[in-house]
Amino acid sequence: RRNSRDPEVWQLGPDLVQPVSGMLSKTYGISGERVSQQLADVAGKLVADYWDNNGGDIRAIVDGSLLMDYDEAGVEMQFKSAAAISVTYTLLERCGIEPAGWFDKDDFRAIHEFSTPDSVYALGAAVSDMSREVLRQIERTVKTTIRRRNNERSQHEYEQQSELHADRGLFSPEPDHASAEDPAGQVRQAAPDVP
Repeated sequence: RRNSRDPEVWQLGPDLVQPVSGMLSKTYGISGERVSQQLADVAGKLVADYWDNNGGDIRAIVDGSLLMDYDEAGVEMQFKSAAAISVTYTLLERCGIEPAGWFDKDDFRAIHEFSTPDSVYALGAAVSDMSREVLRQIERTVKTTIRRRNNERSQHEYEQQSELHADRGLFSPEPDHASAEDPAGQVRQAAPDVP
């Protein structure tokens, strides 16, 4: 649209990994050496919580899908597997971490069990909700960190400019009487007679 602003897209650069890792640890209680592993662990935790809150609804929509052949524990396992893989993939991809080394094609097999529109919708809505939650937290952390660093840089530059003006400003226009040893004399000698 003509008057709309372009969205400000964040990127997780190497200098932002530490603040994001700290946020994941603080918000979700999951710490680790690599942020990629933290994201996978956060996905697993969110999927377990989602199942605890919505498992009954998911069990109710399995009729007609390939999930119909599973008992309740099997449906839970298939959902958790499909959702955790999907959320992990989404988080890694959006954060710029190459997910290719994390998965093989067998990891995504559980997704194929969701074979009806209702079951696909339920899985997709769950993955979208969980991914959105984490990505918004990451976005907030990245933008806050960048804003804080820019403010610190601006403050540092301002302080350096203040020192520059104090050290290199113009001399005071007031006379310095202490340095004048000779008494004040006539400014100009009288001109010789002009013919």
